Amino acid sequence: MSEKRVCVGTISRPIGLQGFVRIKPYTSSPDFFVKNSSFFLSDDTAITLTNQKINEKNEIIAAIDGVNNRTDIEKFKSQKLFVAKNSLQNLEEDEYYFDDLVELDIFNEKNENIGKVLAVLDYGAGTFLDIKLNNEKNIATISFNKDSILSVNIAENFIKINEEFIIK
Repeated sequence: MSEKRVCVGTISRPIGLQGFVRIKPYTSSPDFFVKNSSFFLSDDTAITLTNQKINEKNEIIAAIDGVNNRTDIEKFKSQKLFVAKNSLQNLEEDEYYFDDLVELDIFNEKNENIGKVLAVLDYGAGTFLDIKLNNEKNIATISFNKDSILSVNIAENFIKINEEFIIK
């Protein structure tokens, strides 16, 4: 990939016989997929989504341009969908793309570097950071909210946390 890309969803499985797929969006709003049609797969293949609709579970149902049967659509199952980062909208203050938080250093209230963000997770009940703590084998987790996260500084590559909220 020559440009920075962000994963925005996963093609979960085919639907029906005419080449439609179900997509699990990673965006804050499934409308993103209705308003956009150009995506990339992890191997840099460009695809165009057509006939995008949002179902009752906030998943996207769409066709992939040029693919019109279930057999051909099967090869897209479990593929991640990416967009160019520079095509994403600018965020408001205190909003972050998950991708920007990964690899940031973690500091506690005493300004001690205690680890690094390994992953950002959202299972529907809130957002969590997985943290590789310095000098420990285990991964810790912390909820990403105003109580546990004191500040985020993307430009200087760090997050300051309230260490009391770490789950080991």
